[in-house]
Amino acid sequence: MTTNEYQLDLFTGTSKNDWTNAIHEKLNIRRRTCTTFIPEKISTNDHISRNDVRCGCNRLYREHSWDIIDGDESKWDRIQHTKSAYNNAYGYIPNTRTHYIRCDIETEPNILAQFMLDTWQIKPPRLIMCIIGGAKYFKLNERLEREFIKGIIQVALKADGWIVTNGFKTGVVQLVGEAIHDHKVTNPRSHITAIGCSKWGATKNRESLILKKSSVNQSSVHLSKKEKGQQDLEPNHTHFILLDDGTYYGYEMGDYRTRLVNEISKYNDTNVPVVTIVVEGGPDTLSTIYNDLCMGIPVVLIDGSGRVPNLFASFLNQTAAMVKRDEKNNNDSTIWEKIIDIENSEILREFFHRYEDEIRHGLKDISKGSKITEEKIDTLLKYFLFCLQPTIRRKIQIFSLDSDRDLDDTIFEAIIQAKKKKGLQTEAGLNREQLLQLALAWDAIEIAKEHIIKDDLSDLSLQAKEKLFFEALILDRPQFIHVFIKLKLNDHGINYSDNYMWRSTKYSKSYLTYLRHLKHFHESPIVKYSYNSASYIIFLLLFSYYLLFNFEIPTDEIPSIHWTEIFVILMVTTMLFEEIRQFLCQENRTMIGKLSNYFITNQFHTAILVLSYLLFYIGLILRFTNTYSEEAFSAAKIVLAYDLEIWFIRSFVFLGIAQNLGPKLVMIRRMVTDLFFFTYIILIAMIAYGVVSRSMYNFNNETFPFDGQSIFQNIAYPTYYLMYGNIDGELADLDREQGSSASIATHILLAFHMLFVNILLINLLIAMFRRHSKTAQTKTFKMIGANRNVDREWSEFESYATNQYVRSLLTNQPLSIATLVPSKEQQLSSDMTNNNQQFQSNNSQSDTKLLADEVTSVKKVIADLRTHAEEVKHNRIINDRISRFVFFFIV
Repeated sequence: MTTNEYQLDLFTGTSKNDWTNAIHEKLNIRRRTCTTFIPEKISTNDHISRNDVRCGCNRLYREHSWDIIDGDESKWDRIQHTKSAYNNAYGYIPNTRTHYIRCDIETEPNILAQFMLDTWQIKPPRLIMCIIGGAKYFKLNERLEREFIKGIIQVALKADGWIVTNGFKTGVVQLVGEAIHDHKVTNPRSHITAIGCSKWGATKNRESLILKKSSVNQSSVHLSKKEKGQQDLEPNHTHFILLDDGTYYGYEMGDYRTRLVNEISKYNDTNVPVVTIVVEGGPDTLSTIYNDLCMGIPVVLIDGSGRVPNLFASFLNQTAAMVKRDEKNNNDSTIWEKIIDIENSEILREFFHRYEDEIRHGLKDISKGSKITEEKIDTLLKYFLFCLQPTIRRKIQIFSLDSDRDLDDTIFEAIIQAKKKKGLQTEAGLNREQLLQLALAWDAIEIAKEHIIKDDLSDLSLQAKEKLFFEALILDRPQFIHVFIKLKLNDHGINYSDNYMWRSTKYSKSYLTYLRHLKHFHESPIVKYSYNSASYIIFLLLFSYYLLFNFEIPTDEIPSIHWTEIFVILMVTTMLFEEIRQFLCQENRTMIGKLSNYFITNQFHTAILVLSYLLFYIGLILRFTNTYSEEAFSAAKIVLAYDLEIWFIRSFVFLGIAQNLGPKLVMIRRMVTDLFFFTYIILIAMIAYGVVSRSMYNFNNETFPFDGQSIFQNIAYPTYYLMYGNIDGELADLDREQGSSASIATHILLAFHMLFVNILLINLLIAMFRRHSKTAQTKTFKMIGANRNVDREWSEFESYATNQYVRSLLTNQPLSIATLVPSKEQQLSSDMTNNNQQFQSNNSQSDTKLLADEVTSVKKVIADLRTHAEEVKHNRIINDRISRFVFFFIV
């Protein structure tokens, strides 16, 4: 069945498994359309066709429904001039098979929740994670981007969570989509549910999503160019809710996404936790944060991502001491136990009056590039102050790269704090059980003990306790099991222990700590590098030993091979299996893609790699087959000897990451590439002189038969060594017939040959080598690019070191010691400067305690800068030790 035929079944309701009955009859999910054409502005140009004038809904006249009427009103209104209509867009997106449905923005969220969970049958989540923020001009530094991607993927996998975004392929949502794609490539069996809550009118090529009453060819669907106010749907999402408010373009959806996830979290009384993660973002992001906090949804801000998160992080830190002091000194503490609505924002403005001008200035900064009025700034100020009040700010968590916690732990902390605010201690056991299940998935024992368990699980039912205990066993959570046993989670067990000598003693904890440190030591990059280097050196020594002293033809006296040869065969075979594993574990999913990436991307390295294994096994076959004579057996030794030479050359890979030797290897490789092309010129000159000279003074010589060995012996070899200045033999042959015309002509030819080859060509080759040396040296320490598309722009030293050795050896380990050091120092310096300026501007308005708080903040930034400087110094020491270690093996 074709895609369009399937869509036809969905539209006509002939498929047994379609959604038509649920959409049109059971749930009555409709779309919204404009009913009244009111021009956006009246043009005075009579030559403009009416069909080219846009309505207040941003549609052209011809794009309206068939029952359109002309309105007399001067201003278009969405509520008055739109109505719901029969839904004609739902099904699967053809290329990605992603579920989608168009729905009226006035649809009750509980209806969509029922449709998603019952009709679409999406697996119910244990966590809903909303990601909002930057849509354009969005950029994170490499380390923050890596931590963000790792955090959201881990959370989605640990908690069987949903990822909810605006669904458009831009900004932070595009980053999330790429992270999901990369995870699917490396883990094809893993599934992440990503739902895009998008606006129908802003979706590019939305006409192709409308169901047709008759089958049409897929090629006939017109794919239009992206216009202003339109965006592509992010292709790695699994479901799309396309909200239709009757207008085209624009991205405004109000608080519908907030209300939708809130309904999903409460569906069937499941009470699923919801959390919002904010990455960058402007005024619309601030409005969304306000809506989520009003709904009780905790918010995690990614500090350092820009604009809104940075502004919040700054003022949350600045006002923290003041809020605590006021709560402590205020006799009527109940004022901070209630939520002050923005309708009573004067109370908040009075309390935060000393920061109002700074906040207003910050709001204008984050709104640059947007057409925003002073009235809108006032509204944003109310939203911002609402979020700063003590009751609300407890629901906000800040993730920073300088903190000790990972992003997934910060998200879990935000969920727990939000539940705690609602009265976790008195809630029903179901909620505590749910949170404990999340804690088990996260393996967050400390947070669980502090906020959930609290040395008491008596309110949980027996079935819940057993379920938690067995889940801890299945997930291998020994710390949780220890706590559960201590709290007598199952008091009906048999209390018996074997009192043997080998049972756990008081030294077990220190012993486990020692084993853990030992494991970390052996998994560290420098130790893994040392093991690989040492094992390769042992391999070369054994290979060399048995070729020199124990490579003999099997006889009656020596019927078997030496143990060193067996060991070498095993080592080469295991290395071959590792190469096959790396080939199969590439990101490319198709075999053609794997072959192209492996053999074409780096042809020089792959050629040496394949040749080393090929010659080894060919030599091994000859070693056991050509045993009938010494002459035949020597063929095996010749092949293996050449193979050993290649294995020695491959050992250069261990020097690739050394700061002093790595660039030299790049120079050698580029010089060898040029030498191959240069050899062609040398070969022509050699053959030309050899043939011409022998034709003149050694013509028809009986000692010069016409066969391959004689040609190489009399033409190729002598002329080749002329390049190194070895001309004594050539002159002796010419002087045998002194005075002859052939001898004189050959002398002249030899002089020209020496001038052309030894002076001109050799110096040209040296100049080419010098150019490559300078080029490689200048490109050695460029920053490694994060995007695979700019791989060709890296310096060859970086590509050689990271792609060919380090990435295969140190999986999931940092690839660059000095990554982002300059940008981080500049950022800290900028933060310190900004804090100093804020300190000076508020000096006249602050009391003594506030001044102390500001000084403490400045000292903290300086301390962070010093800490970072120490880290840089430590990393440089590690780099020097690696270089010394490499030199040690060379010596």
